[in-house]
Amino acid sequence: MYDFLKGLVEGDFSSSYNSFLKIKVSSSAHSTAWRVMDNKLATKVNLARHGVVVDNLLCCFCGEKEETTSHLFLECKIIWLVWSNCYDWVWLKLTDHLEPISHFLHLNFFNAPTTVHLTFGNTWIALVSEI
Repeated sequence: MYDFLKGLVEGDFSSSYNSFLKIKVSSSAHSTAWRVMDNKLATKVNLARHGVVVDNLLCCFCGEKEETTSHLFLECKIIWLVWSNCYDWVWLKLTDHLEPISHFLHLNFFNAPTTVHLTFGNTWIALVSEI
């Protein structure tokens, strides 16, 4: 996991990785978050790619676009509202991200205090697990 994440982030990576590891959530929540970041979650598109018959590939929330990992967790207009409220909660501007890993790690580039990293990390992992 360390090598994978390190390859996606330029510069000092240790604080980003440590932020992920310090987050106190269940092992299943950590596992789900990791599968989302690695695009290994059973979305409709991923299932169809592996030969599973799916009625349709449309997002289960908005029903407008294919249910990919990026769409389901970042682009869907329904989920976007949830993220927007969470960003307001930690007083940050919402930024578009194309990949879940960059969405999770972007707080590290704002030199935010550790408590903000942990709060956002807990929230991020909890939301991803529930979605």
